[in-house]
Amino acid sequence: MAGDEWQFSVIPSRNFERFFVLQFPNFRCTLVTTIVVMNVEIAMTTVELLQQLGLNKYEAEAYYTLLSRGPLTGYEVGKYSQVPLSRSYEILERLTEKGLALVQPGDPPRYIAQEPQRFLSHVR
Repeated sequence: MAGDEWQFSVIPSRNFERFFVLQFPNFRCTLVTTIVVMNVEIAMTTVELLQQLGLNKYEAEAYYTLLSRGPLTGYEVGKYSQVPLSRSYEILERLTEKGLALVQPGDPPRYIAQEPQRFLSHVR
């Protein structure tokens, strides 16, 4: 059968504690080897990904906060993100200039994130 030749059994070696025996049923061979299993987690946060796409740290933080929480004031962006309150309106204005956020008039104005697909189409 196609593909069967790559099936194998892993059996702990009786002679060597850290070695394993790999037996391939369709071949006449046995391989004694060590098996190293690594669990490496490479995770990049959404903010880090946005930075990779060209936003600075505060722009990425503000944009992600708007995406995840909906329309917010500058004060709320500062409260819910890593953007300093003193810079939140400045950062939101930059996102607006870049076409990543829209302003909803009011007192205070609220900002809403543009869809990520729109952002990604400008990056590509």
